[in-house]
Amino acid sequence: MTLTMVIPTYADRPPFLARALQYYRALGFRHRILIADSSPAPAASANQETVRALEHHLQVEYQRFAPDIHVIDKLAQALGTITSAYTVLGADDDFTVPAALEEAVDFLERHPDYAVVHGEAVLLAQRAVGPRRELAWATRYLQRSIEQPTGAQRLLEYLRPYSTTWY
Repeated sequence: MTLTMVIPTYADRPPFLARALQYYRALGFRHRILIADSSPAPAASANQETVRALEHHLQVEYQRFAPDIHVIDKLAQALGTITSAYTVLGADDDFTVPAALEEAVDFLERHPDYAVVHGEAVLLAQRAVGPRRELAWATRYLQRSIEQPTGAQRLLEYLRPYSTTWY
């Protein structure tokens, strides 16, 4: 398997996870999806049911964590179980374009001296309009591109000002 998507979830967010997994199902996502769940019992049960309902349509796996685990510890433990060559990390309220992930894997395969790749990102906000919701605003989520010619130079550039590799 080439790619694993890790989706951490927590608290009372089963609708977010269900919506994200339905999105990946609708787009025919063909890679492994690992759910790292530290929700309390009622929400965790709902998340497990969502995963069971979609396991015949997606390569989805559920991992349960204690509700009081720190997010960094949860991610470290979940990422420690990954055996695929590449991993993408996205929250339960994020939507990654599967075709863009395929392009990212292709780039990394052709450029083995690169360790991380990202594309464009957009932040969206909704507002309530009576009983429904509509788009309130959309803006680019700025991410730095680090493109120095050597791996050592890229690492130094990354370490200068902080830049997330979450997306």
